[in-house]
Amino acid sequence: MAARRPVLVTRAEPGATRTCQRLTELGYHAVNAATARIADTSGIPDWTGVRAIIVTSPNGAARLRPLGAPADLKVFAVGAASADAARAAGHEAVVTGSGDAAGLLDIILSAPDPGRLLHVRGRDQAFDLVDALRAVGQDAHSHIAYEARAVDALPAAALEALGPGAVVLVHSPLGAERFAALAAAAGRLSLLARTRLLAISEAAWAPLRHTGAGVTIAGRPDEAGMIEALRSLVTPGET
Repeated sequence: MAARRPVLVTRAEPGATRTCQRLTELGYHAVNAATARIADTSGIPDWTGVRAIIVTSPNGAARLRPLGAPADLKVFAVGAASADAARAAGHEAVVTGSGDAAGLLDIILSAPDPGRLLHVRGRDQAFDLVDALRAVGQDAHSHIAYEARAVDALPAAALEALGPGAVVLVHSPLGAERFAALAAAAGRLSLLARTRLLAISEAAWAPLRHTGAGVTIAGRPDEAGMIEALRSLVTPGET
């Protein structure tokens, strides 16, 4: 019997575990290759005068309740997963974007008088939504609620799975950078040339261009789009 094709999940924990569970349920051979762990930062935001909240990941949305966010505030969520997490945190007035921060910016600017905005986000970000909002005169502020802390090494199972036939899911540019560094530290970077990268966006795979790996870009910048693209590459029976 041919070896099953592994699908490596490189996103930060606890998201990597959730994605692996989802892929396993769908019949794929998922391998946890988390490159970081999400950790809370200290501090509570000042909610005085805030009229609406922005969340650009489920990690930010999941922290709204512990941060004391008033449940009656409107939430602008970057995509469906963030919107679901905001509703789970007790918010009913949720506006859902199409999955990218630039698109969410357009939605916010088209809303009638959004008022004072607070972006609850991670320390790292690919697109500075607050700066973009301030540039057009909006009253926008950030609160860094969490950060991704890089792991020291990839799990042994991930290093063993890396190679011909493997599919590597890439969720962010920083995750791609971390994965490349960890693979290099383990002496496995050259194996990426014989894998297939499945990236959430063009920007996400850019740090891995030099590896020579083949790449597929998801049709939508979210996990549902990545799973749809994965189906076009590998059927569960092949993994």
